[in-house]
Amino acid sequence: MITIQNPDLIFLLADLERFEYLQLSQQPDVPGKDELINHRLIGKQVIETKKGLILVLELENMDTGEKYNYSYPDIINVEMNNNWSEHMVKYYLTCINREKEYEINQLMEHQRLGVKLDRKELELITEGYTNIYRILCLNSRK
Repeated sequence: MITIQNPDLIFLLADLERFEYLQLSQQPDVPGKDELINHRLIGKQVIETKKGLILVLELENMDTGEKYNYSYPDIINVEMNNNWSEHMVKYYLTCINREKEYEINQLMEHQRLGVKLDRKELELITEGYTNIYRILCLNSRK
């Protein structure tokens, strides 16, 4: 039972089933060549954790037939892109980066104790500790 109330999450879960194929980001924040690979959804699982949701997608590569899983851990927000149609919709998954979260918390504690942080450390705090992944749901144009 998913208790996180996010309308776009509900739309994403429905669209994963409704569209013919998916293009997914494997790396956060920067579009990559992995987003050009067409996948067919075989199955999905959503797990609610203390930090957020984990979305596991069981996929088949439509070019090679290879089957594998993608996972998106610690999802704290799902946002649908405003530019969508019956043939395409894009979602952005905001996920906690636990390593960066820990590092930033440590730096903030040092700062609280009076330690002067250098510019690079201050920039890291400003950047925050989330990553954004993309999921593109597509239908063939017939």
